[in-house]
Amino acid sequence: MGSSSNLLKVCLSMLVFAWVANAHNKPGVYNVMHYGAVADGKTDCANVSLSLKQIIYTLISFWNEDLLKFSIIIITNIMFYTISVVCRPFLSAWTQACACNGRAWILIPLGTFLSSAVSFKGPCKSALVFQIRGKVVAPVDLLGDNWISFEYVKGLTLTDGGTFDGQGSVAWGKKNTLGFLKFPVNIRFKFCTDAIIRRISSINSKLFHIDVLGCKNIRFIAINVSAPKTSVPTLVKISDVIFKNIRCTYTSKLAVKLMCSLRNPCDGVQIGDIDLMYMGSSGPAHALCTYAKFIFSGNIFPSTCF
Repeated sequence: MGSSSNLLKVCLSMLVFAWVANAHNKPGVYNVMHYGAVADGKTDCANVSLSLKQIIYTLISFWNEDLLKFSIIIITNIMFYTISVVCRPFLSAWTQACACNGRAWILIPLGTFLSSAVSFKGPCKSALVFQIRGKVVAPVDLLGDNWISFEYVKGLTLTDGGTFDGQGSVAWGKKNTLGFLKFPVNIRFKFCTDAIIRRISSINSKLFHIDVLGCKNIRFIAINVSAPKTSVPTLVKISDVIFKNIRCTYTSKLAVKLMCSLRNPCDGVQIGDIDLMYMGSSGPAHALCTYAKFIFSGNIFPSTCF
């Protein structure tokens, strides 16, 4: 009985997971909650320990055949109650969507989702839309280079009004004997192409809010960045940075604001090929820069402050 029972467990497991792989390998919306994510702000949605019973319950929720549902539920309660596996809801949804031959959407719905560090990596078969409507929060004790990163993805759209909360206010007070601990960047884009980042918020980052490395044709639209004055990202020196090939429209009269301190002035700031088009109606736009040393190249508009 024991060996046959174990064999049945394995067979049923393989059948169920083969079915879900085929069912989701097509264009559509990939809701992270269908992969085990919990919107309680406590369960780590990068690594979730779920019983096999919970997984099968989630899978059969997609089926309409009542008799089949009932049979699977009975078998599940008898055989899989104590077995658990580690799931990765965010990465599982991403992996399935990334493998689609047509356009796919990853959805983080309304609610608060805790997530440790996670990297969404390409290349993918088609362009993806990553819809974040809720809030994703980082563990307060998270360390490392990255928190949320998108890497080697072409045609990514990240949108829908959601928030990435680094929960830095707790971490900022923690130091070791070598200085600040190695805090992660909130959102990092590495070697992405043709990306649109629109209507998202980054708040309370433990270090920098957004980092862009080696990307081509990436656009940021209606991005909200917020942190208190006591945050680590506002107590720093800016040097050897490049602002180049930037095209955008704006409605604020303040086109550029680079405020450095007398104690830690900005230096080696390279600015070139800048075209900022003012769309407002309250008079000419202007720039505000203090204690900064610039290196100019190409065309720069507006030229105020430069």
